[in-house]
Amino acid sequence: MKSILKVLMLATMIISSPHFISAQIGPVVKISETESSIPLEIKKFINDHFPNATYHSIDLKTMEGIYEIELNNGYEFEFLNTGQLLDIDAPQGVRIPSNIIVQILPSESVAHLRLRGDLDRINEVTYKPNWGYKVEVEKIDKKEKNYCFDLEGKIIKNHKRHDKRKGCN
Repeated sequence: MKSILKVLMLATMIISSPHFISAQIGPVVKISETESSIPLEIKKFINDHFPNATYHSIDLKTMEGIYEIELNNGYEFEFLNTGQLLDIDAPQGVRIPSNIIVQILPSESVAHLRLRGDLDRINEVTYKPNWGYKVEVEKIDKKEKNYCFDLEGKIIKNHKRHDKRKGCN
C-alpha cells in the first residue's frame, strides 16, 4: 500500500511540475499584437520618424520581451519592451535617414561614419546591449561594408578584420 501511495505522490508531483506542463503545452514564443499594446516609447520613436507610416505587422517575442515591428513602408524594427531600439532595417535600396542615425548611435561613431562618407548610406543598425553596434552600409560594386562600434562609439573593426565570436557578425 505504501509503495502505491509513493507512486501516486510522485506522479502527482511530476504532472504538477512547471517543466512537465511547459513540455506539454510549450511556451508562447511569438504572439501577434495590436498597435494599442505597443509601449509608448516605441510608438513615439516610430511616430516621430515615420509619421505617415502605418503598422504592417507587430509581434512580441514573449520570452525575450522583444517587439518585432514592420511598417507599411518596408522598415523593420526590433525593440525591447522598455523602448530600447535593438535593430532598424531599411527596405531594399533605401537608406536610413541620417537624423535617425545621429539619434541612435554614439557621437564618436557618427563622427567616424561622417568622416568616411558613410553616414548617409546606412541601411541597417543593430544594437547589442552588452557589446555595441553593428552598422551596415549599402553595397557599392557588390562589396558589403560594415562597421562595429563599442558601447561608447569607438570603432572596433572594419568588416575585413573581425572576429565573429566577439559579437559583431
